[in-house]
Amino acid sequence: MFLVALIGFAMLADGVHEGETLKADESILRSIHAHASPALDHFFPMYTEIGGVTVVAIVTMMIVGYLWFTARRYKALLLFFAVGGAAFANYTVKFIFERARPDLWTHLVDETSFSFPSGHAMGSSAFAFGIVAILWNTKWRIPAIVVASLYVISVGFSRLYLGVHYPTDILAGWLLSLVWVAFIASVIYIRMHRKNKAA
Repeated sequence: MFLVALIGFAMLADGVHEGETLKADESILRSIHAHASPALDHFFPMYTEIGGVTVVAIVTMMIVGYLWFTARRYKALLLFFAVGGAAFANYTVKFIFERARPDLWTHLVDETSFSFPSGHAMGSSAFAFGIVAILWNTKWRIPAIVVASLYVISVGFSRLYLGVHYPTDILAGWLLSLVWVAFIASVIYIRMHRKNKAA
């Protein structure tokens, strides 16, 4: 997954840098906006916050704290570094690409940072992928994948509906998040396996 996601992100980033994706990006956004309504205009500015920095950070620290104090410290570290590292990576990549946000209609929320990759998409997916990684070897794996998928996709769609991100921003956030979480999960589980083997 690490290699596939890394290659996918590299190809997508190159296309964005060369401007090859802009026409398709704008076409998709206009198609979504064609179905806008007052009810959805009221709903999505609130809903999108479940993928925002504040909510993701608070929920992450609550779960990390629970895992840490119930002696599941490798899993606590996995989730902590998955989300924290993704946030740092997002901030760094935004300033490398400096992509302006879409300006196709009046935004319902104020955003001042760069557009690529989406912070909401990356933060929500890092959290979701981290939870799936934690539950991978348990009976909760399938439910976790289903719920995580719905959460990640809905947060990503909310950013498109609001017109503050291009589709490629969302996809890039997911791919880069998967690269990072796959790497962290591999490192954590290899260390945990070696410790258990040594014991």
